[in-house]
Amino acid sequence: MIKKHKKSSLTWIRNILLILFLVVLTIIVFVLINEDRSIKIPYEGSDASRYYSREKSDNSNIEIVVSNQSFENPSVTLSCLVDGIEIFEEEFDVGDQHNVSYYFVNIIEGDHILKVTSEDGQVEEYKFETGQNKKYFYITYWGNKDTARINIFESDDFIGID
Repeated sequence: MIKKHKKSSLTWIRNILLILFLVVLTIIVFVLINEDRSIKIPYEGSDASRYYSREKSDNSNIEIVVSNQSFENPSVTLSCLVDGIEIFEEEFDVGDQHNVSYYFVNIIEGDHILKVTSEDGQVEEYKFETGQNKKYFYITYWGNKDTARINIFESDDFIGID
């Protein structure tokens, strides 16, 4: 009787240890799978991103405002990458020079590179660091195909263009 009871206790302990091991392993796998190691872009697509949204602003730590300021090149395609991940590639019309598009990005803290390229080959890279505070970027395109330039302005405050 004693041996049977002892064997039963050992089996019970072994089963409890196995269950604990599986629970810990599951937690570790879940954390590793969901660990945020890169950019999160919660709002994809040009229609969802081109207009200002308070909700999207509240859920992002980077806001990018883009404007074509060139009457000489009234329609230009710009692309924007952050750490090699595309944020947008879209055509921007100059309109009355106050046409702007908004893009909302949630990115991990650390050092990053924002790269903007125009269809005519202009490239501007900007290194920045994210931390606890939100970052705002204003990207503008100026000039014609021979004198074109891209400007990137960074601010810790909201950039409102009207």
